[in-house]
This record gives sequence, C-alpha cells and structure tokens, in this order.
Amino acid sequence: MIINDFNDGDIIVCRVTSQIYKTKNDIYIENWEKSGLRLPSVIRVHKLATLEKDMVEMVMGKIGDSTKNQIKDIISRLTE
Repeated sequence: MIINDFNDGDIIVCRVTSQIYKTKNDIYIENWEKSGLRLPSVIRVHKLATLEKDMVEMVMGKIGDSTKNQIKDIISRLTE
C-alpha cells in the first residue's frame, strides 16, 4: 500500500497481507474483491517502510476514501 510518493524515487508503503490481524493499527479491507485483491486482506498501517519506487512491480488495487481516512487517523495516532 503506497502511503506517499515523494517524486524523488522513493515511496513510503505499509504492509497489506492476507493474514488477518485485528489490532487498533490494522484495517480490514471490506470490499477486497472490488479493491482488486485476490484474498481477504488487512492493511497493517504501523508496518511502514521506505522503498525505491522502481521496486513496485504492479498495482493490485485501489482503496476508497473511507479507508484512506482510516489510514490517516492511524498514522496520526502513531506519532503521539
């Protein structure tokens, strides 16, 4: 899941996994099939990494505005 593209060759990402976790930092993707995923999945917002943009091989799907807002809320909470 790309969190931010700084247009300098690097991106910030968080993990998306089909292993279902249920913590305050995880978001279950309700419409995972409509989002383009192959299996029910969770966004693990607290599992952040910086990658070179060239490492991304394909786009698997998209999330809705509601999920984007949830991600922003969790990221804000992580810095408290």
